[in-house]
Amino acid sequence: MYCRQLSNLNNQPHFELSSNKQNGYAGLEMTSKMATVQKNKEEFTPRQVKAAMEARSAMHILNAPSTKSLKYAIRSGLIKNCPITKEAINHAKAIFGPDASTLKGKSTRPTPKKTYNDFFSPPEELYQHNRSITVCIDHMEIKNAKFLTCIDTTVRYRSCIPVQNLKTDPVFEALDKIFRRYNKAGFQVKIIKCDWVFIPLMDDMLDDMGVTIDPTAAGDHEPTAERNNRTLKERVRVALAQLPYKVVPKVITECLGRPAAELLNVFPQKDSISSHFSPQQLIDNVNINYKSGMVAELGQYVHAIGTDSNNSMEPQSIEAICIEPIKGQCTGHQVLNLNTKKMISRPKVVVLPATDQVIQRVEA
Repeated sequence: MYCRQLSNLNNQPHFELSSNKQNGYAGLEMTSKMATVQKNKEEFTPRQVKAAMEARSAMHILNAPSTKSLKYAIRSGLIKNCPITKEAINHAKAIFGPDASTLKGKSTRPTPKKTYNDFFSPPEELYQHNRSITVCIDHMEIKNAKFLTCIDTTVRYRSCIPVQNLKTDPVFEALDKIFRRYNKAGFQVKIIKCDWVFIPLMDDMLDDMGVTIDPTAAGDHEPTAERNNRTLKERVRVALAQLPYKVVPKVITECLGRPAAELLNVFPQKDSISSHFSPQQLIDNVNINYKSGMVAELGQYVHAIGTDSNNSMEPQSIEAICIEPIKGQCTGHQVLNLNTKKMISRPKVVVLPATDQVIQRVEA
């Protein structure tokens, strides 16, 4: 792997991870720790793997009984001359995970859970003298995706919004999303600190936004925004290192920035108005929930459940790549549908180890 130098809006160098097929690189050469079928097979001997495949095949021949029923049939001698053992069934689950065809055929819509008003209310004293805030914005490029990044100097809340380009309309839409979140929490953005290159974009927005622009000198960079970009790129680099894919499509790359910022907001930040409460608590008034928010890793292969239940022969689960949990009282996940290549939301996901076919579909 090597770094290829690019030019940003200020004609200053920054870097992105790249690949060189001529030097033998087909993509990001990183060691992934995410579960795959091939990696799971390495934990067993060839004989155990073969027995596990026979056990999974026997389950399909018997029209997918439950694991409990299959073990009972073998233990009770209901199948004569059966070479399948209980250990082989357990090994099959460890290697291949839950059976995909069973998920597609037997999954039902989850029963909606009762919602509770568990929004977090920070002490009002924290807001008393800090309603007007200053934000520092910048742009960031990761491979083939562009982002508008933002961090304020009061709460230290981070935002990372994917944009198609750095023209006026996409930047304005991204800033509008960021400002709405601050306004909902009772804050008002008064000053925007940015690089000098943003000035042509901001001229048309000043009247609509009602803020003051505080740019750097020509050729300089806003230090707080630059440090924020560095931190975000570190977290995105970690996420990329976890993925088992050598080539990451743009649609997934665009989904890496926002979770990187959101997860940084989970922890209390240095120089914030509170050393105890996190930016997420102060702005979004919520806490992260382990049971709903930490089910699957970003980029993990899952089957999304929650499609309209009917008696047709359509699959009842969707092959997808997990992106991020849904915030709020209604639990669920944002996933990338591998069939339509579109983002969808579903109330439940089941994690499976990625097969070679899944990896090839994502890389293609």
